Amino acid sequence: PHTHTHSTLSLTLSFTHSDTVTHSASHQSTSLMSNPDPPPKTDVDEYLAYNVIFFFNDLQGIFDMASPVCTVESCPLMNAGSRYEFCWNFGKGPAKQVSAPYYFDLCLLWIQSLIQDKKLFPVRTGSKFPKQFKSVVKKIFERSLRLYAHLYHSHYEELLQPEKEKLNESFRKFFAFCSEASLLGSSAKDIIRGKLHLAGVSF
Repeated sequence: PHTHTHSTLSLTLSFTHSDTVTHSASHQSTSLMSNPDPPPKTDVDEYLAYNVIFFFNDLQGIFDMASPVCTVESCPLMNAGSRYEFCWNFGKGPAKQVSAPYYFDLCLLWIQSLIQDKKLFPVRTGSKFPKQFKSVVKKIFERSLRLYAHLYHSHYEELLQPEKEKLNESFRKFFAFCSEASLLGSSAKDIIRGKLHLAGVSF
């Protein structure tokens, strides 16, 4: 059986206005920022990059919180209710069914690998982001939405009230940013449509 492990991410992005923002995430400790907005005067791509890292850190903390109830035994298949099942493409052959905690690990490690790719997320001041950057960001947020959807469909009732509040706070920020940046199409949102009321958000 798969045992989930999170590797530590420590990344510094240098923004063009000369401020430097350092983001760190680990399995042991992830704190929610009080304000997800990036430093002022960033361009659109820097704004997107900042938020990719912010929500990556946030999701690690959310999954750590939910990991006692989201296990290989309780969730042998990654899904969002009975209508949606998510497989993982390992690069060779068809996508494969995996457990929910394994999918979380694969997704978070995939996002981390993208963040650490200096061609996608340049770390030098004045470096330009690639033309396809927003399409990559959209894919990141579409897959991240699957993680939230699984937790709402499969584990929301199992969480303690403080954990529900933490999940709801995280998802409200996530959904507000995705709406602002036009990152999720209507079909992508369908996987969580019936659970939005739990977080107090709507289309």
